[in-house]
Amino acid sequence: QILNLGDQPLVINQGGQRPEITNLSFTILGWDLDGVIPPLDLPLPPTGPAPEITIQPGDLVFMLVRFTGLDIGSQVGAIRIFTNECVIDPNNPPCVLKNVRGNVVRPPQCVLSPTSVTLNAFAACTSAQETVTITNTGGLNLVINEIIGTTPEIVVLDPATNAPPVLPVSVLPGATVQFVVRCTPLSVGTRTATIRFVTNDANPLACVLSVTCVATRGPICEVVMPDTSPQPTGGAPDGKTFGEVVIAPMDNPLFGMVITDPTGMNPPVVVGRKVLPIVVRNTGDAPLILGRDRNGNPTPNVVTLTNINYRVEGFNSGDTIPPGGSQTGQVIFQPTLRQVQVTTIRIFTNTCVGECVITDVNGIGTTNALCQIPTSLNVGSAPVGGSVTNTFLLVNRGDRELRVDNASQIVIDNPAFTVVTPLPIVVLPEFAGGAAGVPITVRFTPTAPGQQIGRITLNFSPTQLTQVFPGTPAPCTINVSGNGTMASANVTSETVADAAVSVPVTGASRRVVGKQE
Repeated sequence: QILNLGDQPLVINQGGQRPEITNLSFTILGWDLDGVIPPLDLPLPPTGPAPEITIQPGDLVFMLVRFTGLDIGSQVGAIRIFTNECVIDPNNPPCVLKNVRGNVVRPPQCVLSPTSVTLNAFAACTSAQETVTITNTGGLNLVINEIIGTTPEIVVLDPATNAPPVLPVSVLPGATVQFVVRCTPLSVGTRTATIRFVTNDANPLACVLSVTCVATRGPICEVVMPDTSPQPTGGAPDGKTFGEVVIAPMDNPLFGMVITDPTGMNPPVVVGRKVLPIVVRNTGDAPLILGRDRNGNPTPNVVTLTNINYRVEGFNSGDTIPPGGSQTGQVIFQPTLRQVQVTTIRIFTNTCVGECVITDVNGIGTTNALCQIPTSLNVGSAPVGGSVTNTFLLVNRGDRELRVDNASQIVIDNPAFTVVTPLPIVVLPEFAGGAAGVPITVRFTPTAPGQQIGRITLNFSPTQLTQVFPGTPAPCTINVSGNGTMASANVTSETVADAAVSVPVTGASRRVVGKQE
């Protein structure tokens, strides 16, 4: 602004004198009377006289000065304007505008590091990523307006939010900003991308990133229980079946041993526990690590099972199986319950495909023969000298045959009761088809009228595997009862011969047809 503070008109560029300037970085473009630019009211011609301008007292004009930086740094110049005031006193300070200053700075400049990255990931499994840095080496703010060239598999993320960055991003002079370039391949193979950071740098290709992502199959877990046939207890060839294992405490001297029945009447059994191998194989092309998830983080467990009668040994957190390699452990079946036991074994690894799981691992906990009968039986009523029968079921709730081989094994404390089921009595285990049990027939033959009771005890033969089941199966006892009635007082007839005589029988009249006896 050039302001006339006097009370007489001020003439600038008097006589057409051009203003002078001491630094070529500054250029006088002209003058404007209202301060609204553009347009410029009185431009300074490139050559020749300058326009003479009269400024009335209290009025002003605007002079437009352009600064063009020729060198980096601060620039100072002095501009001399010729006025009618300067004619009176050429050294009058208002004639010279001192300390005209300008500062030349570098424009925003984008520098990317690194300019290329190679990422290695596992297809459809893991991601690979690397951090890249953008530095503003210019003197003005660098503004990142857009990021182009990404793909669904190769993306640029804000490391603070793990999400796409919010644009625009402003970078101060000398400052940096970081981004994460992540590749999540969906299939095996190599894919590339050229990512351009669009900024206000004059060079549109100043920040271009070349990305190569190589996807391999990664670690792949396969878990099997190999065939160990022939198995001593009839295990299936798939290797997952333990067969029968006798429930026994660990202090049993036969614990863990295979016992064979010399008679051949029973299959061999394992006492207490049985061990089968389990193998983890790496069929992928990267190391398989036990006790890790897909991102390499430790898992709470290496192995989990769904049945407490099983456990797995031989696998530890951090165990590493190379591509094509394997590691063998063991599955231990130690039953505590008498029934079929099934479990699923899950091994935690960084496998990229599926899970490391084996299902339907099974075995049977077995016990000795175990009888089950009712606590009592009412055989019924019969006349003295007559008889009546009734039956009860003898069921074998154990896992070995129940046998009554001779009459001495049946103990009855009342001779009015007898067991008339033919010997030997053999009751199969439930799992072997004996669930229905065997009917045992009891006969009641009263010798006197009235209620009679008795007790029948069935003692069983020793099992064939006496080493495993010491002694014999526990006996079973049933309380029996029956009612004796008086014979009829009427005369009864039996056809013996043609003659007929009367014979007294226990105070009653008895007619016999036929010969007399």
